[in-house]
Amino acid sequence: MRCPKCDYISFDDQQSCGQCGSDLLEMAGRPAGTVFAGPAPAFLTGALAEEEARDQDNPAEVTGEKP
Repeated sequence: MRCPKCDYISFDDQQSCGQCGSDLLEMAGRPAGTVFAGPAPAFLTGALAEEEARDQDNPAEVTGEKP
């Protein structure tokens, strides 16, 4: 986890920063990475379309139902 005050990288289970002592618990509840649904990258578009078509042809495989 990166300290919001000094950018020191600490282990996720630490409660305070190892360098400046800042409280890291406030950062622990925040989601990491992107938090919005963005468009698929262009290089994945074909593969995702094929997978979606395959899933529509065989819905039992997607849901885990037995025929």
